Amino acid sequence: IDGTSIDEVNKKLQECIDIASQWYEDNKLSINGPKSNVMLVSSRYMDVHDFIPPVLNGSSLSLTTSTRVLGITVDQHIKWDEQVANVCANVSNKLYTLSKLRKFLNKDLLAKIYLSCIQPHIEYAYTVWGDCPNKDKLQRLQNRAARIITGNFDYVNIRGINLVKSLGWSNCMERYKYLVSTLMFKCIHGLAPDYLSDTLNLESDVSVLNTRSSCSLNARLPPWRTTGFKKAFVYNGPLIWNSLPKHIKESLTLQTFKQKCKQYFR
Repeated sequence: IDGTSIDEVNKKLQECIDIASQWYEDNKLSINGPKSNVMLVSSRYMDVHDFIPPVLNGSSLSLTTSTRVLGITVDQHIKWDEQVANVCANVSNKLYTLSKLRKFLNKDLLAKIYLSCIQPHIEYAYTVWGDCPNKDKLQRLQNRAARIITGNFDYVNIRGINLVKSLGWSNCMERYKYLVSTLMFKCIHGLAPDYLSDTLNLESDVSVLNTRSSCSLNARLPPWRTTGFKKAFVYNGPLIWNSLPKHIKESLTLQTFKQKCKQYFR
């Protein structure tokens, strides 16, 4: 539910709760009120004291500041602090196990374990939250993994990011750009869900002027009002896509695009 004011959100949300409650009742189902809650997503500078939690079965729903959706922790200000904290805690435990395995396994096997069992935990839904303000914490985790695998713990003379590169890996920000670029390719070529593809337009689709072939491959940047919106995929995706070289954007297949993109973001 969205709205331009707290009063509008209050009204719309209560109407939706009433409709859902009636549907459950008509289908002889019940809603567990004590386990249900509501979260108001807004700017941290907005005055939300007038927000009234909706009523379900005669009781007000509890108000929460974060919730977990499909394995991602979303907070009320979309800052992703809790999501990053959860990822860091999860990955740190796995890196501890990886450090123990260093006594028994060689460098190549350790690298394979990291790439197949640990890195996916960092990159899960990365296109949604990867460009968060505290993304440096994720890079430190990757640096630690590189030190464990290479056995280099010289923190004075050797930077962790250099060890990441020595292993042939892309750093966290490069991986983020690679994943966003891949999703953009899918959106442009009709390989992504419609709700994503429909939010994107190529310059050639909206311009009435003749454009050069290089410009026709660029995506149109939507207008933005807040800094937070610029972190969203609908803005950041076209921005990263437009920065790609022409020969990458001209790839005919997804596999070819991925291969070229991996070489570019490395």
